[in-house]
Amino acid sequence: MCRALTALVFLILLAGCGEGRQGIIITGDGSLASNTAERAKTRAEEAIAKDLLRFQATVVIAQLPRWRDESRVRDEGWYWDMVQVDVTVPSPLTPAERDTVSEMTKRSIAGAVIGGSSSLLVVIHHTAVATKPTVTPSIPVRHYSVQTGDTLADISMAFYGTTQLWRVIVDANPGIDPATMSVGTDLIIPPKP
Repeated sequence: MCRALTALVFLILLAGCGEGRQGIIITGDGSLASNTAERAKTRAEEAIAKDLLRFQATVVIAQLPRWRDESRVRDEGWYWDMVQVDVTVPSPLTPAERDTVSEMTKRSIAGAVIGGSSSLLVVIHHTAVATKPTVTPSIPVRHYSVQTGDTLADISMAFYGTTQLWRVIVDANPGIDPATMSVGTDLIIPPKP
């Protein structure tokens, strides 16, 4: 058992040695995995999404990072020369929220971009479905020609079933004086309120 464990540790160390090898990593669930560009990209996407949790954002980075050996300026690791980060949120953002999402995204990944934030583009999308404007079905306008002896109360009773809605007819026909309506006057009869 002890020899098997020692051999495993030796293999892990050996896998991490040598030029062009990035070794293996221990993932969040404790399993071993190759330290690849794809895995580094996925970790960066997850870290940004976690920072943007309140916006329910999904994050996609199209480019893969490149392995950089240790230098005087940077530790060895995965870095992007230039990168575009696409952030998708479920609904439109206010200008202030867009600025916040952009700045938080830049802060999350800027350390892994060789050129800093000047080599980083954040594109924000939203998935809200555009709603069609509601169309109110048009109700045909009815007209009535005043007959001898008609009152607005009578016309209201005929169209609405009550004499109480005669003012609706007056409101739809500006300039009509109920006291001086003449035979043949064309009245607009609006829908019953």
